[in-house]
Amino acid sequence: KNVRDSSAHSRPIILNVIEDAQFKTGKSPKPHLKSFLLNASVPKNIANRYLTNLKVHDLCALLLLHNKYIKGSIARRERKKEIRFILKRARYRKHLYSNLPALGEILLIFNKIIKSY
Repeated sequence: KNVRDSSAHSRPIILNVIEDAQFKTGKSPKPHLKSFLLNASVPKNIANRYLTNLKVHDLCALLLLHNKYIKGSIARRERKKEIRFILKRARYRKHLYSNLPALGEILLIFNKIIKSY
């Protein structure tokens, strides 16, 4: 829902993507989402830190749901190709944001998920 709202209202997904601890007090990411990232070889400390960011959490949840429910090989291949293109665009001119290691860690999360897809 939040990902759709962001795109429908032209709010960049990358806005506030490196802020952690955005969950309300007492709330935390679902354990199966965390295990999804760990199974994709995302380092535990990075998964713990950035799953508390609402946008990273929602995008990872979206990929988890897609992975679980979309079984057609053509659909999976096409979505994977699209996501790789987005990640490639995110790394374009990466020297301009080399002073933001957190952004690199977030891209690492999505790279690891897509590799294991």
